[in-house]
Amino acid sequence: MKSALIIISCFCFIVFVLTNCMNFRKSTKSLEKEFSKTNHDINISYHDFNGQQMRYLHYDQKESLPTLIFVHGAPGSSSSFLPYLKDSSLNNDFNIVVIDRPGYGYSDYGTYYPIATQADWLTNFVEKQFSNTSVFLIGHSFGGPVVSHAAQRLDNKIKGTIMIAPALDPENEKYFFGGKLAYHKPTRWLFSKAWQVSADEKYQHAAELKKLEHLLGQIKTPVLHIHGTNDKIAPYVNLSYSQTHFNPDFISIYSWDNQGHLIPFKEQEKTIEIIRNFVAKCLLPQTN
Repeated sequence: MKSALIIISCFCFIVFVLTNCMNFRKSTKSLEKEFSKTNHDINISYHDFNGQQMRYLHYDQKESLPTLIFVHGAPGSSSSFLPYLKDSSLNNDFNIVVIDRPGYGYSDYGTYYPIATQADWLTNFVEKQFSNTSVFLIGHSFGGPVVSHAAQRLDNKIKGTIMIAPALDPENEKYFFGGKLAYHKPTRWLFSKAWQVSADEKYQHAAELKKLEHLLGQIKTPVLHIHGTNDKIAPYVNLSYSQTHFNPDFISIYSWDNQGHLIPFKEQEKTIEIIRNFVAKCLLPQTN
């Protein structure tokens, strides 16, 4: 009897953690409380697209500064890039914007959206909200394909795109046991909506990437692909994929020795340095 109670208690605890604690998002109230301890007053705004709201976090915009828009992976939310939003060195020189990708955070949480639709959201967001600044898109992991396809749509309306450990290659999509549990009906209910959407995205991802593959070569603004040689989530071979499918006149690569998938969070200082160098290069006056 005692053993049965222990098993039931452990099961209930696991269910609670998976469905409640691991939702990967922060409410407006919790964000305001968190930022009240800093020197910045956070702006929490919503962008309407086709009747749905996309939440994004930012400070007051300065049109004289370039704008960096960060797009998280899966599962995740704008919370993933809060350390960048809080970084005072970045905020002195850039407008920093972090979004809740469609289906995550507080952007129609729990609803699955294909890559193309997410790219449409991001394209409309840039066109409506940031037409007066020099915009750079920065996407991590599953955010990588979203920013690249938004870049193709936006053309010269942005200055450049950075993909960090992007999952781009449809022939090298990694699948994991936990994702299977969050995807299939018998066990899906155990997981938070963030995990469920992540699983939905994972199991459609390769087919969507293949369908959109031909568009990558049409990007005519600078693209930087950063990838760690020890990445076990989005394999290092994704770097070769970019070299093959992007226009060679616009793609550049940064191969990061002995780094894994979580580069922007484990190596924030160095990542910021790379971002700064890329932006500075893109903003140099063009010569004939």
